[in-house]
Amino acid sequence: MTRRRIHEITIQNEGQRLLLAREETPAAIAGLVGVPPQRIDTWRSGRVRPAAESARLLRDALGIPLDAWTRVPGAEQPAPLPPAPTPKTAIEEIDVMLAALRVASGGLIERERSKRVDERIRLLRLKAQLERDERMTEDAIVRAHPAWRRIREALRTTLAKHPAALADVAAALSALAAWDDASASTEAAEAS
Repeated sequence: MTRRRIHEITIQNEGQRLLLAREETPAAIAGLVGVPPQRIDTWRSGRVRPAAESARLLRDALGIPLDAWTRVPGAEQPAPLPPAPTPKTAIEEIDVMLAALRVASGGLIERERSKRVDERIRLLRLKAQLERDERMTEDAIVRAHPAWRRIREALRTTLAKHPAALADVAAALSALAAWDDASASTEAAEAS
């Protein structure tokens, strides 16, 4: 296709315009892209758009964007949309949904505020229960260990010979048990 004939072509899309603007001959472009020169002529004339694979080859060899073949000639490429933030926890997911609801309704409706509070309370109770279960599991593991019985018997035998030390250990264990009970009741009150 000669330069004289190029002026007679109606440009139908941005990809065709960019291809026509190249200084190289169709044979040179065909060599860069790896297609026959006749195919370059059909793309330049606007009779045919390149297939997806050919459009990728043109993008890689000449820098013509893939969407240029579907855009109006001279149209700017649209700016990409920013990615939407993704929530990381159940509470954050609820907050994101409620924020969208607030925007849509002009403010948080009372029913949704109540649901949000209930969901937070449920999650806090679940967290407290999991922490209690973890402590109880640790105690059960220690008590079930075969060495625990031997250690307990060795402590009893040793402390039986020293009544004053036995009384001190018993008092310390009672204080520890009372503190553990108070801690557990405080956690239960916070969860409810």
